Amino acid sequence: MFSQDALIAAHSSLLAPVLETMLQYEYGWGNDAESWQNVFEESLVRAATIWTEYEEPEAADAARREASMGFVHVPVLLDCLWRDWRGPAHVPRFIECCLRECAGVGSHQYSVHFCRRHDVGLAQTEPRDQP
Repeated sequence: MFSQDALIAAHSSLLAPVLETMLQYEYGWGNDAESWQNVFEESLVRAATIWTEYEEPEAADAARREASMGFVHVPVLLDCLWRDWRGPAHVPRFIECCLRECAGVGSHQYSVHFCRRHDVGLAQTEPRDQP
């Protein structure tokens, strides 16, 4: 069984689509597993903050704002929190589910489940380009 850090590192290819933005924000410092872990953790914290502070549909709007700033995994992670969170005793399985969901979503797309849940089309959820 993978350690949680090794599991996250094994998905470091998910950093590539957001690397440039994360370098600008200084959440990443290279195309490596350590940077990906930091970016993933920051994305998960942002999703968890939305999950605890907003109700729907404001939560979906907040997640889209995060994605438009380059945190493209936040909407998927928020969806994972709603659907899969079972408490601290289940963190390893939850992280695995989150990574699997992030890997299944393109760099600028959201899960079909997220879009159905929030009654938006994929075209409406495309993040805006950075200025």
